[in-house]
Amino acid sequence: MCDLAWIVGASQNLVSHHARVLRTAGMAASRKDGKLVMYRLTDIGQALLAMAGIVPPAAVPDAGRPVVSAAPGV
Repeated sequence: MCDLAWIVGASQNLVSHHARVLRTAGMAASRKDGKLVMYRLTDIGQALLAMAGIVPPAAVPDAGRPVVSAAPGV
């Protein structure tokens, strides 16, 4: 979460909280990769961003591609 927190200018706790909310809502998914947790947008998350016009469909990362990583407990 530290990379994403730095990019958006928010605390790691806040970014972690929002990632958890997105995962609970089905808009993001996570998987462990060693000590890291990799997050990605789900198909639902991609579709909602595209429908909202926030991100053009071509710019939304592939559903299988991790978009954020975090060490556990961060």
